[in-house]
Amino acid sequence: TLPTIPAFKFRLAELVTNGSVMAVVVEEMEGTDEAGQEFLRELPQEVRQRLHITIGTKSKEIDPYEGKLLVEKWKAGEAGEDCVSLVLKAAKAQGHIKGLSS
Repeated sequence: TLPTIPAFKFRLAELVTNGSVMAVVVEEMEGTDEAGQEFLRELPQEVRQRLHITIGTKSKEIDPYEGKLLVEKWKAGEAGEDCVSLVLKAAKAQGHIKGLSS
């Protein structure tokens, strides 16, 4: 049998961009099935703090991984003057996690 893909619901908190990459900060993530709940129980807090969805990059030369780095810097208050954010009011979503691997 194929493994169950964990399902989640979550809040899209803020849109963050620095002109090169754009990402949405994910908060209040909950597993909507047993696989999702188990996944979250084992997810380290340091990973929970940087949950995001990379929307896109300015060019194909910019790695989508930069979305993660932008969110980490933004949350630490170190994203720089070129970084802007927009609060997304009442934006909720559901889906599955798809990670990048190299």
